[in-house]
Amino acid sequence: MVRLPLLWLFKFLEGHHGGLKRLRLVSDRTAPPQWYIRTDASTSGGGGILFDHRGQPVRWWAGPLTKDLLQPLSIVPGEPGRMTAYELVALLMSFHLWKHLLTRCRIGVHAQMDSESALRVLVKLASPDPSVNRLAAELALVIEQAGLDAVEGQHWRNVINIEADALSRLEEGASVPLRLRNLPRDEAVGATVLFQVTSSSLAFSVGLVAAGSDGPPFTVQ
Repeated sequence: MVRLPLLWLFKFLEGHHGGLKRLRLVSDRTAPPQWYIRTDASTSGGGGILFDHRGQPVRWWAGPLTKDLLQPLSIVPGEPGRMTAYELVALLMSFHLWKHLLTRCRIGVHAQMDSESALRVLVKLASPDPSVNRLAAELALVIEQAGLDAVEGQHWRNVINIEADALSRLEEGASVPLRLRNLPRDEAVGATVLFQVTSSSLAFSVGLVAAGSDGPPFTVQ
């Protein structure tokens, strides 16, 4: 997902013009997913569940959306108008925590979310909103680090996203869902681990998004 926009950027700087094509194997169309990542966020917290290829939960995490965690995005918790960003923070956290399990799955990861706006960002890996674009760049980087060629987004309606929703509301008094209680819980990481993209490169990426690029370039801190 990241190699194509990076290749486009390098070729552009070398003076090349025209489009790039992504080749897919016919078998990719019917390949079953190896992992499902189901996430949700509220204005107070986020949570995620990792499911295996049989749809059985194997791990989970939950944590608050604090001012320190969101500071690199220049946003604060508790704002309903920032739900897309909160949802993407939960997804980014999940990728960071389980990246070692997803390595080299290539096309075998499905991200299940109840936010259609967040899913659109996951597909495009870019946004005109600076905070959301930062998250898109971070997702692009961690997906590349895991060696994934594609992540399939799946709309998991909020009426059935009950378990992840409960995890996102532990700070509000919700309980851990029953079938998750005996599974391993991973601890959420802080902002210094979660965010790896430099702010200077994001200004350039916003310009590319406005110009119609398929995705953001980035540099690693």
